[in-house]
Amino acid sequence: MKLGMAANILLISLAAASAARAGDDGQWADRWMGRDKLSHFAFSLGAVGLSHHLLAAESGFSGSRSRSHAAGVAVSLGLAKEVRDQASPGNTFSLKDLAADLLGTAVGLLIFTINDR
Repeated sequence: MKLGMAANILLISLAAASAARAGDDGQWADRWMGRDKLSHFAFSLGAVGLSHHLLAAESGFSGSRSRSHAAGVAVSLGLAKEVRDQASPGNTFSLKDLAADLLGTAVGLLIFTINDR
């Protein structure tokens, strides 16, 4: 059940990321409430759900260990994306994107690990 929910959220986040790219007009504007922030939030949330499920249900990690590892996976992916953006011409590192990643990670931890012991 959790894997299905995590997979759905991951698919929705990928769709949101595609929609954010489709609306890009080539101008870099780092807004707090842009579509890009929604895709960062949704992707991080999905990454927490999927990695937590794989660690807890499939690998047998304890609740606290799978929570901390899932959060680390989501934050690392967001940080890696920003480092890649910094290296890309016409793009830049965004602390606002990282904030959206952290918020998605926190909400993901609440949603997917609420029943952990």
